[in-house]
Amino acid sequence: MIGEFVLSLTFTLILLCRLGIGSRTAAALPYDVVEPHYDNLVQNVLKPEDDCSRRDDETIPVIGSPLSKPTTEQDKWIVKCDSGTDHECAKAVDGDCRTSWQSSTGDKGVSHHITIDLRVARNVNALRVALPVNWQSGGAVVGHQVFLSEDGNKWGDPVAYGTWFEDDIAKWAIFEPRKAKFVRLLATPASKEKRFIKIPELDIWAVASLPVPAGDGKWGPTIDFPLVPVGAFIDPSSGNVVSFSSETHNGSDAGTRSNTTWTAIWDRINKLVSQRLIDDTKHNMFCPGMAFDVNGSMIITGGSTADQTSTYNAMNKNWNKLEPMNIARGYQGSTTCADGRIFVIGGSWSPDPNQAPQQKRFGELYDPSLNTWKKLESCPSEPLETETDTYRSYRADNHGWLFAWKEKMIFHAGPAAKMHWITTTGEGALSAAGTREVNAAMCGIAVMYDASAGKILTAGGAPQYEVNYRDKKWPDVRRPDSKNASNNAFIITLSNVNANVSVASTGEKMHYPRTFLNAVILPNGDTFVAGGQEVGQPFTDATAEFRPEIYSPKTDKWKVMAQNSIPRTYHSFGLLLRDATVLVGGGGLSKNATNHLDAQIFTPPYLLTSRARPVIKKLSAEKVHLGAKLTFIADSAVTDASLIRYGGATHTVNNDQRRIGLTPVKSGNTPFQYDVQIPADAGVAIPGYWMFFVMNDAGVPSEASTVLILCTDCKVMRSKANSL
Repeated sequence: MIGEFVLSLTFTLILLCRLGIGSRTAAALPYDVVEPHYDNLVQNVLKPEDDCSRRDDETIPVIGSPLSKPTTEQDKWIVKCDSGTDHECAKAVDGDCRTSWQSSTGDKGVSHHITIDLRVARNVNALRVALPVNWQSGGAVVGHQVFLSEDGNKWGDPVAYGTWFEDDIAKWAIFEPRKAKFVRLLATPASKEKRFIKIPELDIWAVASLPVPAGDGKWGPTIDFPLVPVGAFIDPSSGNVVSFSSETHNGSDAGTRSNTTWTAIWDRINKLVSQRLIDDTKHNMFCPGMAFDVNGSMIITGGSTADQTSTYNAMNKNWNKLEPMNIARGYQGSTTCADGRIFVIGGSWSPDPNQAPQQKRFGELYDPSLNTWKKLESCPSEPLETETDTYRSYRADNHGWLFAWKEKMIFHAGPAAKMHWITTTGEGALSAAGTREVNAAMCGIAVMYDASAGKILTAGGAPQYEVNYRDKKWPDVRRPDSKNASNNAFIITLSNVNANVSVASTGEKMHYPRTFLNAVILPNGDTFVAGGQEVGQPFTDATAEFRPEIYSPKTDKWKVMAQNSIPRTYHSFGLLLRDATVLVGGGGLSKNATNHLDAQIFTPPYLLTSRARPVIKKLSAEKVHLGAKLTFIADSAVTDASLIRYGGATHTVNNDQRRIGLTPVKSGNTPFQYDVQIPADAGVAIPGYWMFFVMNDAGVPSEASTVLILCTDCKVMRSKANSL
């Protein structure tokens, strides 16, 4: 046992060193390992000498090591499965890629199973499935569920499930460590005609010891996607999560890009993940702007196909091509206006900095009712640029923090230190709104957690996009003037338009500096922050931060939550789900770096109490006008309520998410019947689809009901929106 512990610990240390996890004094992982210094070594370090798959792994766990497979009869793992002739179960774990377990042939859609008794309980955290060399002839695993058990009888919910992409790369299911003696894989074959699976080798990973609890909340399960989910949003009609990557599922190459996009949909209720290649819109949506229109359709602008606009229609689940923008762009800021139009500004991919004359990246407005774009000639992006980025022409106006506000204005909160008001009428205009902080906070976060009071939280980010200076002669050299991420956090308060806003530091800074982080507003008004890096280096997991935090406006403090073990850095996302949990996923999307083709659910502390969560039994209406009263009936007493707008997240930005706090007032003679008042200003309650939560006196939220806030003054509000 001591030898195995030392081997696992040594292997973990080597792996962490190669991955660049850590360079800080304090350990970022709750495991009994010492963080070595990042040494810029290649990330893909696990290369099996007798590789069953034809390509090396692109994803490996950052902790743990593969369990050795005992060879003596008294120690050998006991394996049970549904097997075909001459392909008995044990061949999946015999350490020999020349042999394989092949399941029996089942009916279409039927899962096959293999269960492994490890003989001794281990702290299991991952499962790797190698593919047969001739995987195209059948046997590849796509749909899957992973279960753990200590006694072989009580299995509980899967620790990981989802869909793997069908190709020649070994597949991983990575999850938070759990003590288990039994591991079970339920697998669905990729081919509908050849209804069997074939696994030459199945590896189980484990850590030497379980983490010491260090924070509230809980992580898991893991949802495996058939792509790296760089961007994601929730379909307001179903609650399903729609995600996308690029022209490939696991990487993007500027030299071979095509005008297509891989997408995947996670059905939370049925625990299913499906995939689809979108090729009819001729739009590669990698690195776009995102905004929900007032009808519940996600509008995606630019990206790799930099002038194109596409929409995901929540009613028919189809992707449709819209009118192209006037200015091609990617990395732009985007938001929905109070009158229902979509505003974009900035974006690094136009103009090409190597070509002249340069085309200015003016703001533009999209009108969904007319399917037209209007360029705002008096709304240039230059005043919004950061002043501290080395690669300024490419990075300075990226990922704008944009918030619709009263009088049809938009507030620009950052990431540049100087803030602005943006006029969207006429030809547009910009006016100064004050300075937030000394340095820029590129790839930090900004969320409107209290729209009625005009409160915006900003946190993290760095003075420059990345620390590597991109130069043909020195492609990966860190400039001496590059700065690490910040842990600064501020509260911006909006009031009168075209006037300086109020800025105040939070009562304390975040506990950990981070850039490329994600922020999610919770029903109770707190903000959950996860992931990121201390030193911004795209396409690496170097200096990854595993300790999430929650900011509470009530206490004006940050609190560290339970740690996870899967890095979420560049190209990751975070979203609030209808059940008031948080989905955090993605990271990577480079064929030369570690990719994370998965997401994890974080359960906040408010769902881990002994109190039952309230239930919304009935709403007086699913569509309400601005300023109207909404009546609901709960199953028990509630003291608080809130609306949170559906939004889309990519590249740390989710400008559409905002929260409106509501006060329930008892009404009528029906038990637990209450009224809440919808704000009358469209600049506060942006028309469109919102999640409606109620909470009891313990702060436990209900599952959300979906409410559509109508706008009688919005000509873009089409009647068919009411059919969602």
